[in-house]
Amino acid sequence: MAELPELEILKDTLNSLLEGKKLLQASIRQPAILKTVNPSLSEISGKRLVRVERIGKHLAFQWNSGVFLVTHLMLTGWMKVCAGGIGFNKHDEFALSWEDGQDLRIYETGRECMVAVYLVSHPQQVPAVARTGIDPLSGNFTAEVLAGLLTARREKLKTFLTKPEFVSGIGNAFSNEILFAAKLSPYAIPANLSPYETESLYLAIRKVLSEATAGMRERVCGRFPRKADRESFLKVHNREGQACPVCGSTIAAIWKGLSATFYCSGCQAGGKEYHDRRFDKFLK
Repeated sequence: MAELPELEILKDTLNSLLEGKKLLQASIRQPAILKTVNPSLSEISGKRLVRVERIGKHLAFQWNSGVFLVTHLMLTGWMKVCAGGIGFNKHDEFALSWEDGQDLRIYETGRECMVAVYLVSHPQQVPAVARTGIDPLSGNFTAEVLAGLLTARREKLKTFLTKPEFVSGIGNAFSNEILFAAKLSPYAIPANLSPYETESLYLAIRKVLSEATAGMRERVCGRFPRKADRESFLKVHNREGQACPVCGSTIAAIWKGLSATFYCSGCQAGGKEYHDRRFDKFLK
């Protein structure tokens, strides 16, 4: 799933390409993608794009008619720009056709249609947007704000970081990187963090996300980012079995379904490895 760094760059690229342009029409290739009925797609046809904003993991397109198109790309959705005359392939689900002959298309490579598109008069009318927490790169996000969010939270710290109603835009990959940078266990209880640990977590959130965003922005040079663009900024995510770049311990993983928590046993777990349930079936 795309996370804050990729989506921030995608938002800026969309603005540089499309801001002020007139939309000719919107085309749906996968009916399940559209989650609203009113306003209709006809209300953005012939209108000019004012701006694209990122709200957590959502992108909100604003037209000069006052209508917003809000989308969440979910696990396997992404966007591309192509000539409008090019035929649709089986992955293309939604298209915005512009006055300059270009299409912006949303496509999805997974088997299930999970991408969501909403047309609303305000982004807050999208339930998930209304529940979105503070943006970790905003000026309003401080160590004091984070400390307040941690209070009374009893879930695992990794789970806390990936809940968008607290701190928005962080997913599996960058929560792993943040915890590694802060030298905190993914199993730590948020409410039990010391003031020092809370400060370390705050600094890690800001540093990891801002450095990844800046680094990927330089790498993509104006094009849409790809998943591979973030690989060079990841120190533990998808690095199971490799040596930790800080202490040399082995990077381990805890798998749950198709996702995993990656961590350094030396930096984050006092030299021990946590139980990985994917091996339990061999013990029965």
